[in-house]
Amino acid sequence: MSAYQIKSGDTLSAIARTQGTSVRALLQANPQVANPDLIMVGGHLEVPLAPVSDPAVADAVDLGTQADAEANRTEEATSTGPCNCKDDEETKNPAETPVDAEANEDLLAPVAPDPMDETDFGKSFEATTGTKLSETIAQYEADTGKELSPDTVKTLFTDHDAARTLLMNDRTLHQNYRDILNQNIPATAQAAEAAEYERLSYIKSWYHDPWNNSKWISPDGHLEAVYNKTTGALDNSDAYKGTFNFFGPDNFWGHKAADVDPYNKWGN
Repeated sequence: MSAYQIKSGDTLSAIARTQGTSVRALLQANPQVANPDLIMVGGHLEVPLAPVSDPAVADAVDLGTQADAEANRTEEATSTGPCNCKDDEETKNPAETPVDAEANEDLLAPVAPDPMDETDFGKSFEATTGTKLSETIAQYEADTGKELSPDTVKTLFTDHDAARTLLMNDRTLHQNYRDILNQNIPATAQAAEAAEYERLSYIKSWYHDPWNNSKWISPDGHLEAVYNKTTGALDNSDAYKGTFNFFGPDNFWGHKAADVDPYNKWGN
């Protein structure tokens, strides 16, 4: 801790900003301050020496323009009286939002999970792909400029005939979304083996240059990866990369309808 003497015109937010801390931290270190808008000129505050490590708090501390605007709106403190730091309602710009301890607390509030990720399908989706449903949809929409609903994604995994219709009529859904879902595959053949991926036979790797590559599939049949036989490095080329399976090879008709047929039409 270090001591700071309150000067005329000081506010807690301005002190926090110049001392590299936060209003909340100042209030915690100075329980004698009952009202953060009322501090006494000539009084002393204990200032925490540790820097603010939470990015949200740091952002609140660094709101320089708002803090300056707040300081300009406060009444000037005198040596014989307290510093009243409340806003002057007659001169306050209604478009401006004052910086206070409660606003800083709001910045620290945890981000609520997306409701689609909390559904039964959202949870099973994350367990299968290693990625949140909301994140894959956001990435797809950012990459393609097309909208994608959670219900459409659920259809791709649960109704192979409807999935086939969707994928056969939308190349970006077949290619771009599969790439997003398949992005958590192991980086090397050695890592795939450690993750208990199955190395497929020469015949089952026919479309992935089995002379030079080996094709591997995750234990649940959804994730595919192709590796160079010599180096063990992942082959992510458009010609030979592995593709995500909405239905694993153990579901013959589902796999053919939703995975093989669209692949035969669109390729990777």
